[in-house]
Amino acid sequence: MTDRGSVIGPYGTRLSWVAEGEGTPLVFCNGLANDAFQWGAVLGRLQGRGRLITWDYPGHGESDPAASDEAVEIPSLADALLRVVDAAAGDDARPVLLGYSTGCQLVLEAWRSWSGRIRGLVCALGTSGRPFDTFMGTSVLGKLAHGIVHATPGPAWSVAMKSASAMGPLSFLSSQLMGITERRIRYAEFAPWLTHMGKLDGPSFRAMALAAQRHSAEDVLPTVSVPTLVVAGGTDVFTPPDQAKAMDAAIPDSELVFLPSASHAGLVGHGEQIANSILAFLERRELL
Repeated sequence: MTDRGSVIGPYGTRLSWVAEGEGTPLVFCNGLANDAFQWGAVLGRLQGRGRLITWDYPGHGESDPAASDEAVEIPSLADALLRVVDAAAGDDARPVLLGYSTGCQLVLEAWRSWSGRIRGLVCALGTSGRPFDTFMGTSVLGKLAHGIVHATPGPAWSVAMKSASAMGPLSFLSSQLMGITERRIRYAEFAPWLTHMGKLDGPSFRAMALAAQRHSAEDVLPTVSVPTLVVAGGTDVFTPPDQAKAMDAAIPDSELVFLPSASHAGLVGHGEQIANSILAFLERRELL
């Protein structure tokens, strides 16, 4: 049976969540501009192995637009995540948190804020903070991208996202030429993300992107005392693999899965491999 609900996050934004199954709560934290689509292969592999909980950030998916810029600061989202866990699994639940891309920053910030409730962590294709510093592999391009996000008004991002969604095949081809998605991914596999992008709230996206750059959980890494899995992609141009390897080295009880040909869209292009690795980790570390 699937349960659906919502919580009111910090600063008054309504946030939507979906939960299915029983057992250990496995809570999925998406990347910026994503909904739970990216987790499809992992969710399928873990079905029946725990209580699978997905949720949408402000301005994403079924959640309302951010009531204020403060609502998408990473610490605010960590607070919102705890409210989702309480609502979907109970206020005594001890979840495993799984983060993708910006979601990695979020699960690490959750460790800072409410570590006593957390059973384990998975950080896939992300970094501990300031993602624009290494965007496209160089600080120069990262600064340029950050400057564009900062200078472009939020409503203009709504228009840009709708346009990119409407030009689905061309947008997909561009992402492959830039190395964001892998050549092995077919358009039909990625189309749901482009559909979601057309509904994204531009001001929420802009505010969250800038908030992610202001945030770092690097100082938290040595304090993480639960089993942690870090997944790195060798062709990830958003968060290059050295970022994931640094996270793995800094977290005392961490394991690293390195996929040489996986891009930032590795949850789709290498979904089966990543899903199997996550399940094996959860079983090996007795987290289910």
